[in-house]
Amino acid sequence: MFQAFFESVIIFLNRIISTVVYLYFRTSGTTPRINSALLEDARMTNKQLEESLEKAHQQLNANEQLIESLRQQLQQRDNEFEQNLIRLKAQTTGGDSRTNLQENIDMIRLQRDLRDKSDELRRFQTQCTNFESQNRSLQVTNAELLKEIDRLDRQIKDEQQRALQLRTELRNGSRSNTVIHE
Repeated sequence: MFQAFFESVIIFLNRIISTVVYLYFRTSGTTPRINSALLEDARMTNKQLEESLEKAHQQLNANEQLIESLRQQLQQRDNEFEQNLIRLKAQTTGGDSRTNLQENIDMIRLQRDLRDKSDELRRFQTQCTNFESQNRSLQVTNAELLKEIDRLDRQIKDEQQRALQLRTELRNGSRSNTVIHE
């Protein structure tokens, strides 16, 4: 998931860099134009990143709800375990050995189930921590990309202004040369 994300970020940044280099080293007298397709690609990439971030938030919320549900189940099983333990202690003082044996078997099963659920809860907590870390990383990357887009937009506008100024100076120079020749 993140490898595809980073590949798309690299492709996006390469497109931006190639456009800036093209505009910067362009030697013809025409005004550099903003590559609207590139800007649209940048906006679409940004939108996709925001959607990925939103999906990660939703998945994180779903996992947190699942963890809470598992915690409640674990608490319920702990309570059942304690009740069974109390009952077993009461039966050890007296009672049928066959019943005690069956209850011991049930207790062992419950303990095994409790251990399995505890392991599953730990796995979900680890996943939740990983999702939170990935979420923070996505937010930082998204903010950096937005800053880069703003910087490139300003740079393109500056280059357009500079080209317009040079064209105006060229026209004024041509007119003064024409006046001097006459």
